[in-house]
Amino acid sequence: RCAAIAEKNGIDIAFHNHLQINRLTYDSKLLGYSKRLKINFDIGHYVAANDDDPLDMVRKYHDRMVSIHVKDRTRTAHGKKNLPFGQGDTPLGGLFALLRKEKWDIPCDIELEYKIPKGSDAVKEVGVSNRYCERLSRIGG
Repeated sequence: RCAAIAEKNGIDIAFHNHLQINRLTYDSKLLGYSKRLKINFDIGHYVAANDDDPLDMVRKYHDRMVSIHVKDRTRTAHGKKNLPFGQGDTPLGGLFALLRKEKWDIPCDIELEYKIPKGSDAVKEVGVSNRYCERLSRIGG
């Protein structure tokens, strides 16, 4: 039904993953229904749910990704925690290096999902996370 709606209205519809997807999810017929069906890839959720390299997903489906949600999470073995950027298992440096190397213009947006430290607030923490990502983008991770 989504494919027909997207085609009829000339819009893209992006699917956001949580913990239920793996490397085979998009290999199913899901994306085959229409070129208008896209991916809003959440790299942090992917890391928490899977043991394989999330960058392989970016390599494989970059042309169908409309955005990437950026957060730092730990893998299952480390409790699937949301942590401040740079403290989890998400390969953020590798992500930015890959996007830069391949010249893939995929917007990345920061998701603040870790516990805000005492004395801080959401605006400050997004700024901290943004500066971390900008630094990684410049130095290549």
